[in-house]
Amino acid sequence: LIALGHRVAVCEQTEDPAEAKKRGAKSVVRRDVVRLVTPGTLTEDTLLDARTNNYLMAIARQRASATGGDRMGPAWIDMSTSEFVVTECSAAELAATVARINPQETLVADALLSDELHGPSLRELPSVTPVPRDVFDTATAERRLCDYFAVATMDGLCTLSRIEATAAAAC
Repeated sequence: LIALGHRVAVCEQTEDPAEAKKRGAKSVVRRDVVRLVTPGTLTEDTLLDARTNNYLMAIARQRASATGGDRMGPAWIDMSTSEFVVTECSAAELAATVARINPQETLVADALLSDELHGPSLRELPSVTPVPRDVFDTATAERRLCDYFAVATMDGLCTLSRIEATAAAAC
């Protein structure tokens, strides 16, 4: 299923069958989703190609300023090797960057996918996963990164532009 570009929810029992029986003889044992596996989040050696990276990419957009066009912030990570890269490029350079990285999955805000200018080219990317625009919230990106890396500020890690921080937090 993953090789076909599908997302797979892994469910497991979260309750002892004896506890379920206490609720009634025919009670169903509780189960819950414990992992969501997507093409870009694979870590199992048997499902990965050892000769290539398995990148998950997130693409953030910064709207055009008076001096230029839209800026794009691609960030990509290979969860099996811990390689994590963030950059910034023009909208015109994005296709070349994506082609060079060749991600297995690309996270894009649903609002950006429906954008008249960028939507058509983004929808053509392999294994695009639309996500709510909240995932690409620039106001909380730095705080989410600090929380993830368990640091008080980003000062000790790196200096990121606002769009780079947004893409990194989404990734």
